[in-house]
Amino acid sequence: MLQKVATQPAQAKVSNWNLGFGNQFALAESFETRNFDIGFWEVNPRMNFQFNQKFRLTTGYVFKQRKNTDVTNTVDARLNVHKLVFDTRWNIKDRNNIFTKLEISNLSQVGSPGFSAEYELREGLQPGLNAVWQAFITVYLLENVELNLTYDGRASTGTPVIHTGRIQVRAFF
Repeated sequence: MLQKVATQPAQAKVSNWNLGFGNQFALAESFETRNFDIGFWEVNPRMNFQFNQKFRLTTGYVFKQRKNTDVTNTVDARLNVHKLVFDTRWNIKDRNNIFTKLEISNLSQVGSPGFSAEYELREGLQPGLNAVWQAFITVYLLENVELNLTYDGRASTGTPVIHTGRIQVRAFF
């Protein structure tokens, strides 16, 4: 049996292009191994699709280039990050909603600046393929009582998957 499926194109499409650059540094006299000076620039195009009042999809791509400079002003590490980003938001009956997000990153690093600088340079991720995801659910149990459920996960090449869950109940007076 052949069924006809009707689809409605997104009502609103919005694209954003963000360009950023800057410097991030730490200088600790007592712990010289924790010093870093990271210069970076990034480009981040995003596209938002609003299908109706209840559903939104955002897709994006991020390219970052970061480099760490040691105390002699020599670049000791370079990092390129390619990241795909997808997030959705469903507004359900009343004020209840579900938000999901998925980020898939590929990091390529040349050089090794030391532990503290390396952690900051890679923003806590590992070289190679990384995935970070989140699901967040908000349910209003009563007019002034809100239940939040959060699930976070992350996976990197060569490391076990990390799962984290949280539950929060809030009352408004």
